[in-house]
Amino acid sequence: MNRDSADRMIASVPVTKIRVGERSRALREDAMVSLVESIKTIGLQAPISVQIDPSSRAECYVLVAGLHRLEACRRLGMAHVDARIIDLDETERRLWEISENLHRAELTALERSEHIAEWIRLAEERGRHSAQLVPIESKRDDRRGHRHESGVNAAARELKIQRTDAQRAVKIDSLAPEAKLEAKALRLDHNQRALLGAAKASSKEAQIRALREEAARKR
Repeated sequence: MNRDSADRMIASVPVTKIRVGERSRALREDAMVSLVESIKTIGLQAPISVQIDPSSRAECYVLVAGLHRLEACRRLGMAHVDARIIDLDETERRLWEISENLHRAELTALERSEHIAEWIRLAEERGRHSAQLVPIESKRDDRRGHRHESGVNAAARELKIQRTDAQRAVKIDSLAPEAKLEAKALRLDHNQRALLGAAKASSKEAQIRALREEAARKR
């Protein structure tokens, strides 16, 4: 075992000991095929992330990030996989997972926006919780009143994206669920401009209409 620059332990973990819970993203077969070939050729370049399963008495881990990498290793018949073992609470675990997912190139514009928007919401919750733990005496001494960093600013700093990208993500994520489904059906979920245009509409009906009009223009 060794530690990486983030002081997270890296270990060779038995593939059969890793449990995959409910995921926000489904496996994509096209991504799997290219990843299997890549690992077969040059090996696994980025370790997956796991957390020790607190509900299991035996050695067992819960996957945090790296579903496609784990599945590719399974398909290749690998008995062990390099994994970064992290110890985080539920909020921090999800923030970590989102951060790793955002580095995967196969995300659509819609998926990327949903990930960033969720990261912002979680970061703001984390900030509010941290502010509540600050002693009253410390708050009195702080002219700013210990105002926590906004989620957009935190996303720009920690995810290394532009503030405008974070703001656009929040707008796209505000689309009604029905409009998001329509964008996928029309294959506009990769089109950031179309998604932003639809997000300007105030009702789900208007959003869907805007997406259909955009799809018709593209045809």
